[in-house]
Amino acid sequence: MAKTAVGEVRIAADKVGNVTSMKNYVTAATSAPTSRTVTKSGKRPSSAIVPNAYVPPRRNNGGRPRAPPGMYNLDDNDDTMINGFTTFTPHLRAVEWPTSFKPAINDKYDGCSDPTIWLKTYSTTVKATNSTYDQMAAYFSVPKASIPRPYLVLTNAPSLPSRSLQLPSALVSVDMAKSLILCTVLLAACLALAAAQGSPGTATFYGGADGWGTMGGACGYGNLYDAGYGVLNAALSQTLFNDGASCGQCYTITCDGSRPGGQYCKPGNSITVTATNLCPANYALPNGGWCGPGRPHFDMSQPAWENIGIYQAGVIPVLYQQVKCSRNGGVRFSIAGCNYFLLVNIQNLGGSGSVGAAWIKGDNTGWIQMSRNWGANWQALAGLVGQGLSFAVTTTGGQYIQFLNVAPAWWQFGQTYTTYQNFYY
Repeated sequence: MAKTAVGEVRIAADKVGNVTSMKNYVTAATSAPTSRTVTKSGKRPSSAIVPNAYVPPRRNNGGRPRAPPGMYNLDDNDDTMINGFTTFTPHLRAVEWPTSFKPAINDKYDGCSDPTIWLKTYSTTVKATNSTYDQMAAYFSVPKASIPRPYLVLTNAPSLPSRSLQLPSALVSVDMAKSLILCTVLLAACLALAAAQGSPGTATFYGGADGWGTMGGACGYGNLYDAGYGVLNAALSQTLFNDGASCGQCYTITCDGSRPGGQYCKPGNSITVTATNLCPANYALPNGGWCGPGRPHFDMSQPAWENIGIYQAGVIPVLYQQVKCSRNGGVRFSIAGCNYFLLVNIQNLGGSGSVGAAWIKGDNTGWIQMSRNWGANWQALAGLVGQGLSFAVTTTGGQYIQFLNVAPAWWQFGQTYTTYQNFYY
């Protein structure tokens, strides 16, 4: 979040000057004095008491306008002080405020939503009061930037001169850097919560009540019982299928009762399915139909779908999340092709469930890199007939396993060979 906020601030500041880069900001922040001592009354002690305290140039206090409501006001009797947050430069803290200056900013920034939207609203609202860029920058932390505000009040380190919303240079201090880190942590927590709840999509079903119509498919698994997947499967839209790279992945799907169509949900139920097929776009329908480009959609087997949705609905809103696959037995290699061309379908992967890279080795060869042909089928242009075969696989989760001596020298095309090893991620 910190980077996004700074980037938006830079856009706002382009009209009035260059902005210190984030790298320079952090460097300046870590080298700035960090004294933060305040008294119980909220007043900062003089520099004679606080080592390294920053003392702005003396200024005639007579007739000095007060800071706007909510801003930290220092003792009027201390003529070494200037209104404003002590993190700001003297230039910003000396900004004079018109009597009628009161921007109508109603929504607090919550630390999780997109900061660019809040900053745009803030900039527009403050500009409507005919304020200057200096007033806009100095007022930034007063009304609604609730997360960094305590640091702005307590920090007494000097900062660089600034204009407009050049916040990286206007707010240079160690504690402001900490506040930005705190914002980033809060954003990460929000994203983690959203990920735990799942991403929004839609689901339909096909294949009949027994799911037999889902056998085969664009991953090339053939009989899904033999491949280790059964009928709890789904065809993925183009967006999710990723040209076959998602074949074998597992998704937990929950009907989303909070969205239109949610009345057809079976509340509290979820189902985990394996990606075994492609749901192609139907360009006879607007935007390619449910499986059109950009749409995350699951065309589930009917037995899987009826765990979460009512049959009569036909289509339901869902939340989905990729999860770890749990398989029975080891990885399987189904061999097709001809004398100088091998096509190997790799099946029943646990962990991430899908293949990221594959190699094959004959008794008389080294490791030969394979490439994806289609779906879960990987090819090698090599004559390995009459040699025992070994395989090596890296999953999309990054785990690498060598499967040695999988097929004997008398292996045949059309046969499937099962191993005793499988993946955890």
